[in-house]
Amino acid sequence: MINLKQILFFTVLITHIANAQSKDPILQKLIDNNLIEQKQIKDFEKSQARLKTKNTTSYLYGLFQCEYKSITGNFFSEIGSHDIFDSEKLNEEQQKKENQELTDYLFKLKKCDLLTEEQANYFQQEINNNLYTYKLQFIKEITFKAFKSDYMAPDKLKEFANKLK
Repeated sequence: MINLKQILFFTVLITHIANAQSKDPILQKLIDNNLIEQKQIKDFEKSQARLKTKNTTSYLYGLFQCEYKSITGNFFSEIGSHDIFDSEKLNEEQQKKENQELTDYLFKLKKCDLLTEEQANYFQQEINNNLYTYKLQFIKEITFKAFKSDYMAPDKLKEFANKLK
């Protein structure tokens, strides 16, 4: 005979399994690859929802906003937030260390299916050229290039052109 504890246990177990299966697979990859922490999920989802689409750009934007908030305490805003992106000059050893961290981060983004091979190669070359001096600057660049790419996508341009007719 099944007792109340067993029924409660199975109910909790089934609920947990159902929640795990309904979770966003890319979000789960971001968590598994330590790109966002559990405590950042609400902020990530809030930022992602602002874009009203769920594509690679919205995931990158969510990552960018979480990283920005973890550094500044606030979300990024187009008004007044740009001064943080000024680049400081690192010495050779610091730059080498930063490049390794950025390469690791780039690999994780690729592993989460947020970058194509071509994009990953492009950004790796930029890292190798010492273009970035810190991670937030790097994430900002990836995010805004993704925005531009989405904005200039042929299907969106065609839709816009058809509206102009």
